[in-house]
Amino acid sequence: GRDWSSDVCSSDLDVVGSGAHVAFADSAATRSITLVRDGAGQIPWDATSVDRTVHIVYGPSSRLWANRTFSAGLGSRVLDLEEMRLDERTDSSQWEMAAAAVRDADRVLLSAYVHPSAGSGADALPEPLRDLLAEPTASGRPPAVISFGSPYILAALPAETALMLAWGDRALPQDAALAAMGERGQNLTFTVDSDEAGDPAVTARRIRGT
Repeated sequence: GRDWSSDVCSSDLDVVGSGAHVAFADSAATRSITLVRDGAGQIPWDATSVDRTVHIVYGPSSRLWANRTFSAGLGSRVLDLEEMRLDERTDSSQWEMAAAAVRDADRVLLSAYVHPSAGSGADALPEPLRDLLAEPTASGRPPAVISFGSPYILAALPAETALMLAWGDRALPQDAALAAMGERGQNLTFTVDSDEAGDPAVTARRIRGT
């Protein structure tokens, strides 16, 4: 077969991993962040708040990298934070512990690592997780959800729940989601996009740094 490597200039390969390449990838991740629904105006967060915050990470136990970047950044910026990790091995007593934490919290954030193959119906998230998101919080504010995987989980969420899409589960999308939550003090502007029929199920606000 033909050796295609002879057609590639070394200068073309130099861009991979370069400062300009990384900067472009970071910019693309930031511009792709999409706020699908946020009727209660929860996003971005107030970075100076001392509200008791519960962060729930849900995803397959095999995704060892899930939320490393986001969790580290959130933990350094939120003063009162409890993080809980749930997966397919979580038993009923652990779900109840999570529910108790949600009921005591002022702010609840779910980082969801769900594959698009889970579908777009109510069962895109497991029933215990759906029940958890329906728990009342101490402040009365509904939870916020960031999907680092499937963009199709809206139907599985309570009607008041905010949903933001990060379009990927690696470090760059996690970093972009952290910035969009307002934890870096960035100024964010919001523009409204919708389908031609104005269907609220697909109406989205794209978050762009100014």
